[in-house]
Amino acid sequence: MNLPDDIQELWQQDNSQKENHAMWMQLIQEKRRGFNELVRAENQAEYLLALVFGSLLPLLAVKAKFPWAQVGFGLLAAAMVVLAIATKVCDRQRPRQNDDSLREHLEALTESYDRRIRFMRNGRFLVSLPLSAGLIAVILGIPGYGSSVGAWCFVVSLLAAFWSAQWQLYMRARASILKKRGEAERLLRELPRD
Repeated sequence: MNLPDDIQELWQQDNSQKENHAMWMQLIQEKRRGFNELVRAENQAEYLLALVFGSLLPLLAVKAKFPWAQVGFGLLAAAMVVLAIATKVCDRQRPRQNDDSLREHLEALTESYDRRIRFMRNGRFLVSLPLSAGLIAVILGIPGYGSSVGAWCFVVSLLAAFWSAQWQLYMRARASILKKRGEAERLLRELPRD
């Protein structure tokens, strides 16, 4: 038995496990940072949209001549403000940062992906309802437009385009996150047992 060689071999095995753990942790943290940057960029775009329209639409409500148009603009402005608040609340629900196992870090990352998908689906749907009602009130609130077939056709086509765009935006963002989630699940399967 060669004692120094055995000790060196044990040290290398132990060091290799620590290096392997560090590499996995770095990979998970890179995925977390990439996802956080994506969410931050999307949230900033929503904040900017809410800031611009949330301040412009109340002015239009005050300037509107007809009561239903005023209600419609007010509803649109309120929907924008609610979107910004909901985005902020969802953004504050960060997963716990812990020094637990790699598996728990990956599971927390997967949970973040799922939470973002749920927020986008529910948020887009719930905000689209008052936005749609506001658009209807603005356009059909003009006297004489409520009984006009042309105005109704315009409203229906505008709402169809709006809901279609909302659906496309959701599906594109969801596909991107599901791709990241699939990568995280693959890493979870490849993760060595602790």
